[in-house]
Amino acid sequence: MARNTTLQDIARHLNVNAATVSRALNNHPAISAETKDAVQRAARRLRYQPNRVASSLRLGKTRILGVMIPSAEINFFGSVIHGIEKVASEQGYNVLIYQSNESEEWERRGVDTFLRSQVDGVLASIAKQTTDNAHWMALREQNIPLVLFDRVNAMLPVPSVSIDDRLGAFRATSHLAEQGYRHIAFIGGQAHVPIWQERLDGYRAALKAHGLRAEASWIKHGDVSIESGAACMQQLLKGKKRPDAVCCVEDFTALGALQVLRQHGISVPADMGLVGFANETFGAHITPSLTTVDQQTIRMGEEAARLFFEVSAGTDFYAGEPRRLVLEPQLLVRESSKRNPI
Repeated sequence: MARNTTLQDIARHLNVNAATVSRALNNHPAISAETKDAVQRAARRLRYQPNRVASSLRLGKTRILGVMIPSAEINFFGSVIHGIEKVASEQGYNVLIYQSNESEEWERRGVDTFLRSQVDGVLASIAKQTTDNAHWMALREQNIPLVLFDRVNAMLPVPSVSIDDRLGAFRATSHLAEQGYRHIAFIGGQAHVPIWQERLDGYRAALKAHGLRAEASWIKHGDVSIESGAACMQQLLKGKKRPDAVCCVEDFTALGALQVLRQHGISVPADMGLVGFANETFGAHITPSLTTVDQQTIRMGEEAARLFFEVSAGTDFYAGEPRRLVLEPQLLVRESSKRNPI
C-alpha cells in the first residue's frame, strides 16, 4: 500500500523545513504569498491529504456538526440541510446527517452516534413519535451545544429556530374564509407535537376572527401522512354536515385529502377549498396546484447554523436564557383555494 504524503515530503520537495510548510498550509501571515502558492502547488502535485484526526486532537474540535432530521424523504428537511451546510462550509465545518425515521428510539441512536463521533454540536428537528426528551437533555448536561429547528419544544432550554406556526395556519384559514368558504375543517397531527398544536390554534383563531364556527366534528387528528390525510378526508365526507374547505397541517396530508376528493368527484376549488403547509416541491406541480404556507426552509437552516456558531463563540453555550428565533411564514396562494368570494 502506498504511503501517504507527509509535511516532510513536501518540505524536502521544496527544500524548506516542515514548519514552513505547515504554516503555509494554514495561511499563516508570516509566510509570503509566493511561498504559500508554491506549497499549495506542491501539496496538490504530491496528493497531500491533511491528517484531520491529528488536527482535531490538537485543536480539541472535530469541526463536524451532527444534524438530526425526522425524514430524508421530505423535501422540507432537504432544504433546511442545504442552508445548514452553506453556513457550516463557510466556517470550515462538515455535516454528519442522521435520519430518525420519526422514531424516538432511532433518535436516541442518532444522539449516541453523534457522541461517538465527537461532533462539536448538534442541530436537530424532533421526531413526531418523541414524547421523552431525556436524550436531548443529556446533550445539554454534557455541555454539547444543541440547536433545535422547526419542530422545537419550549420546555427544552436550548436555542432554537422555528416558524410562527400559529400565524401560518391563521393566514391559511383566513385566506379560505376570504375566498368565501364558510364551513372550514382541519386535518391535524398528533396533539403532543407542539407545532401541530400551534397550527390548530391558528386555525381556531382565524375562524373566530371571521365569525365562523369551529365544529368539533370537523377537526380530525392523524399521523401526518398521505394515508392519514386520505382517511381523515373520508371521515369528513361521511359526516352529517360536510365542510366546504379543509386546512391541512402539512402538504402530504393535503395530498391524501385531494386524492379522496378526486375519487368522490368533488371539484377543487369549486366545491371544496384545500390548503396545506410546508411548500413541498410537488405542490406546485399537481392539479390543481396546492395553496400552502412556505416556511423559509433554506433560511431556517442558515439561521440555525449561525445560531450555533454565534452562541458557541461565548464561554458557556447554555449561559442565560436560550435564544429563540421565530421566522415569519409566507402564504403561497395557488389553484386549490382560489374561488371568488361569496
